Amino acid sequence: MNRILLRGSTVITMAQDRPDFERIDILVENGRITRMEPMLEIPDVEVFDFTGRILIPGLVNAHLHSWQAALRSVGADWTLLEYLAQAHAGLAQHYTPEDMRIAARACALNQINCGTTTLGDWCHNVQTKEHADSTIQGLIESGIRGVFLHGMPHKFRQSEHPMQEVDRLLRGPIAAHDLLTLGIAIPGPQYSKKEIALADFRGARERDIIVSMHQSGGKPGEAWEAVRNANLIGPKTNIVHGNEIPDDWLKIFVDAGASFTSTPENELGQGHGFPITGRLLSYGSAPSLGTDVDTVLSGEILTAARIALAQQRGLDHEQQRQTTG
Repeated sequence: MNRILLRGSTVITMAQDRPDFERIDILVENGRITRMEPMLEIPDVEVFDFTGRILIPGLVNAHLHSWQAALRSVGADWTLLEYLAQAHAGLAQHYTPEDMRIAARACALNQINCGTTTLGDWCHNVQTKEHADSTIQGLIESGIRGVFLHGMPHKFRQSEHPMQEVDRLLRGPIAAHDLLTLGIAIPGPQYSKKEIALADFRGARERDIIVSMHQSGGKPGEAWEAVRNANLIGPKTNIVHGNEIPDDWLKIFVDAGASFTSTPENELGQGHGFPITGRLLSYGSAPSLGTDVDTVLSGEILTAARIALAQQRGLDHEQQRQTTG
């Protein structure tokens, strides 16, 4: 049995039944935490001294496009429209499957280096099945845990998601690897006709997989109405950004169990709108966090968390000033 003991650190478990922080030792056996207690004395164990350090659970970057690691920081001053024109309409079309593998591996290794152990790879540059397989191979090579969200290039926005390809992946490399699961990254009701949105949602529902989409800078329209009327919004619906969604729709999504992912640094920098952290909290929900685009930002999810906190505190302080004078 492979056993290691992490001794002497300040541990933040995030468990509801434990203190905010505690001085304890952690025993790891065959890659799994089996005991967390003060001053553990364990025979035949490799000991690592973590005195003066903090141990936290592995972080989750819930929204990132791994293929863009190859373009890291080239668009640091791009607006959203410039990013769409340069990255998607231009550079993305030149990617080979091997480019996808290298980028996915580099992206995931960088995330591990930043403390992230689970990645939501919203991969919307899958031009062929080889592009998908190579991206998955890059993630596997890195050793990260993740959700591969199969997505198509922007030119396919007005086509139904290729569910036959999803089925192939479910039977193939995803099924064979216990650290990866599959979802679909779709244009969503904001960017596609209602018939396509309905087909995509139904395809995900039939396969019991996550369906994720961007939604920012506008009120849900006819296509969202159709999806809602078909009762297709649920716990495996993931909405990225969500800026400027009206309160009535926000409540509809929360009540249906949908999840939200905020990418605060990119949303503020590229003009999506203000992150919706506080608005979600008022409905008893909260967003997951992502860094979104290596093309524009670095990949530290703790930076995203600090920006989300600072932005929401700024809004709260401003509201307090206006209320009390």
